[in-house]
Amino acid sequence: MLVSAVMQFSLAFLGVVIGLAPSAVAEDDQKFRSWYPYYRYPLDSALEKNCSNEYATYLDNQAGVCQYYCNATSTAGEPVIECLLSSLADSVKSNMQSASALLGIMPVALPFLGTGTEESALLIVIAQRPLLTLLLVTGSPVASPLQPFEYNRPVDILHRRKGRFRSLGTPPQPVVLAAEYATALLALVNTLHVSWQLGLGVVTMVSSGAIYLPSLWVVMGVAAHLVGALCLRSFICVKDSSSATSSSCSVLRSEFTMSSEKSITLSTPKDERKQFLVLSMLTSAATTSYTIFGFLCFASIQFISVYDALIVIGRYTVSVVVCRFIALYELSGLESVVTDGDNDK
Repeated sequence: MLVSAVMQFSLAFLGVVIGLAPSAVAEDDQKFRSWYPYYRYPLDSALEKNCSNEYATYLDNQAGVCQYYCNATSTAGEPVIECLLSSLADSVKSNMQSASALLGIMPVALPFLGTGTEESALLIVIAQRPLLTLLLVTGSPVASPLQPFEYNRPVDILHRRKGRFRSLGTPPQPVVLAAEYATALLALVNTLHVSWQLGLGVVTMVSSGAIYLPSLWVVMGVAAHLVGALCLRSFICVKDSSSATSSSCSVLRSEFTMSSEKSITLSTPKDERKQFLVLSMLTSAATTSYTIFGFLCFASIQFISVYDALIVIGRYTVSVVVCRFIALYELSGLESVVTDGDNDK
């Protein structure tokens, strides 16, 4: 019943995040008023002196005064964008183009630092730590594209981590658990905050009036990791000797038990199931779409400087690296307690 509990919790978690969308729409009146610091003064000055009429029309549209687009050829926000761009110096616009290029590279580069769908699937399905893993994959918005129908054996993935973090010793389990959840939660808050702030402080040309696109990118990454977990679950059988029952108490006990304290046996079927093939294709499609959407979203950002873009990238990177450290620590402990049932036969 663990998988059912994991999916119920995961769907509830995604529902809460997606449920924030109405409040995102309600905050659209803050668009063009929450610039990043470096170019805040020239943008505010241009908005007040040169683009006040266009901005007033935009606010009327947000308030429902305009039933449809206030301009027959564009959305209400696009005249404001055109006016602002025409009011800025060429050097400023060149700097902003460089910033959008940096941000566009970020969704492609971060997966080299973060936890992939294969590793998060190990933590959800084998280590049976769904809550911790959801915190980690939300705080670490990365999902490396995978080839369809190709999935490494879990034991092989774990063996790559053999011996890591052994030098750290074995601190008391409650201390480690508290540190893991607290750190993962801080990384999640940092990621969600920088995503929300980015949506307010810039204009994404993919949808100039939307402020939720960076946050949607984060949610899409979580969905890709969950599909990857389902794919792994359809491919292997897991037996946890340290948890004899599948009750709710057992699920909670497993969640708050470190991976290194468990005893797990894995077995894989000889033939790939149809369910695995379908989910493998979905995982590949989800991770690829996630990367493409991230590039499209961040590369089309306007009204941010290189300096502010580097701060945004730095904040995302800190969350990714911190979550990666926690994931590797758990995977290192998991490697020492997992038995390959296929080799024991």
